[in-house]
This record gives sequence, C-alpha cells and structure tokens, in this order.
Amino acid sequence: MGTLASYGGGTTTRDVFYGRSFNTALSKFRGRHTLKTGFDFRTLHDFGTPAVGPTSLGFTDVFTRATPQVSTAGSGADLATLVLGYPTSGSMGVVTKFNDFVRYFGGFVQDDFRITPKLTLNFGLRFEHESGVQEANHKLIVGFNPTVANPLQQNVSGLQISGQVEYAGVNGNPTQTGNPLAVKPAPRIGFAYSLNDKTVVRGGYGIYWAPGFFSFQNAAGYSQTTSIVTSTTATFCRPARSPIPIRTGCCSRRGTRWEDSLESARRSLYLLTAPNRPGMFRNTRSRCKGRRRPGLC
Repeated sequence: MGTLASYGGGTTTRDVFYGRSFNTALSKFRGRHTLKTGFDFRTLHDFGTPAVGPTSLGFTDVFTRATPQVSTAGSGADLATLVLGYPTSGSMGVVTKFNDFVRYFGGFVQDDFRITPKLTLNFGLRFEHESGVQEANHKLIVGFNPTVANPLQQNVSGLQISGQVEYAGVNGNPTQTGNPLAVKPAPRIGFAYSLNDKTVVRGGYGIYWAPGFFSFQNAAGYSQTTSIVTSTTATFCRPARSPIPIRTGCCSRRGTRWEDSLESARRSLYLLTAPNRPGMFRNTRSRCKGRRRPGLC
C-alpha cells in the first residue's frame, strides 16, 4: 500500500523429525572368552514442508476510484481496497510436502579375552553403512548432467544450451543423493589391567564414524508460484477469488485460497467500526447481482 506501511513477510517451514530402529545383540561365554555380536538398523526422517515465501498481496486505490483508469483527487484509497478485498497485485507460493530420510545399518563382533585374572583384552570389529538422502516418493534432485540438451533448447535457435537436473528414479537415475561408502569399517582394541584391589588401568583404540547430516532439499521442480492478474482496461475487472488468472466477467469463479488470505488481512487491519458491536468484523465484500457497474464488477 502506498499510504500505509507494509506488514508481514518472511518464510515459514515445518519439520517433523522422527526415526525407526531395530537392534539385537547376542552374548556367549566360552572358557576365558566372552563373545558378543549384534545388529542395528535405523531410518532417520525429516518430514514436512521446506521454507516457502508467504502469500503476498498488494493494494492501491485503483479499485476504489470514481473512474478506475483515472486518478482523481479525493477519490480512492488503498486501505478501502484492502477492506473490500480487491488486491491489485500479489502472488502465492505452493510447495509439496517431503519425507526425506536416510537408512543406517550396523553390525559388530567382539571378544573379551581374559588372559590372566588381572589382564583382559578386548578385540572388536564393527561395520557400518549409511545411505544417501532419499525421499519416500522420489521427489528429489540427485544430480546434474552437463552433457545432455537442456529442455529450453527447443525454444532457442543459434545457441546450444546443455545440462539438466536429474530426478530420482527417472531414466535410470539413482534414488539417493551422493556416493556413500559401501562399508565403513570400525576396528576397536582395548585392555583392562588390575594393579591391585583398588586400581584398574584401562586403555583402548578405535575408529568411529560420525553420522551424516541432512535437511530439506531445494524445492526446485516441486514448487509453484502463481501471480494474481488484474485489469483496468475496457474490460475492467477486479481479481477473481481464485489463485488462477481471471477471465472476462469476474465473480464467475469462486475459490478459497485468495479468499482465505484476504479474509486474514481484513481481520488484521479492518477498523473496528461495526455499529454497537465493539470488536466485531464487518464483511463488506460486494457480490455481483447480474449487472456490472464500472469500477466494481
């Protein structure tokens, strides 16, 4: 709005982190040996919607002027246009939900060997595998091929445009990102020596692998921004209540997304002028009654 300060903005995101796991272990005592083995499986998930810009609506005085195509002193107000719910510009971004995850597998064997009553040695070996980031429905970009023709090439002549992104599971593409190691070996060795009844010396060495970190991928290819379209030409018409471009003869389409956004804006900024009802909201939206008047419908 030109005469009032703008408000709102920023982006929002929603994440639900959860995991599933299964593990088991088995121990067996055999003479001076304590043998152990086990297996661990986990899936780590990040479910939700990545950051996307909020609905943005702009209001000028054009839809409340006496003559829409002409600016006349004392006629029209952007606040009045807002209260009526007639944005003159704006856009809405929509992004799909993602369910990103990684899989983890781990297994180990270990032997605690009691050599003497005072000395015990520990030998162990662990194997791990962690997948790249995957998406439950393959809604994921897994790479970029710089050699194939870009889809824009068909619209351009005299210039070679190469390269395009690779989507998971399409045309033989992998379903996960990166090139993770097939196996992560993790050997361990240790000892425990009892000096006396009150003192034990312990030591050891091992290799440990830190788990990978991931968050929502870029929403390219899985988001859409729609701009609101208005007209002040001979077929002057305010925007339809629908997130798609309007057609001649407004008020013939009824949607929900633009209307919900406008309703929220009106409730936030509308002056509390409802007679004898402090704090109540007055709905001032006009409706078509079969005829269109210049400047309205």
